[in-house]
Amino acid sequence: GLANWTLTYPLDTLRTRQIAQRCGVREALAQGRLWRGYGVAAARAVVVNAASFTVYEQSLQLFKRWW
Repeated sequence: GLANWTLTYPLDTLRTRQIAQRCGVREALAQGRLWRGYGVAAARAVVVNAASFTVYEQSLQLFKRWW
């Protein structure tokens, strides 16, 4: 999750600006600060992935008992 956000965050910022402000790629890029808010998104990704992996592992253990 963190790797995904790191690779796609600037592109997502550009896309969001284009949609919200109805502007082109050049106008969205000219605004700069493509990494604004990345820290919050990265922290969220770590927490969400940790929770997801925990649920996955616990589910595997539960299903192993049934089979």
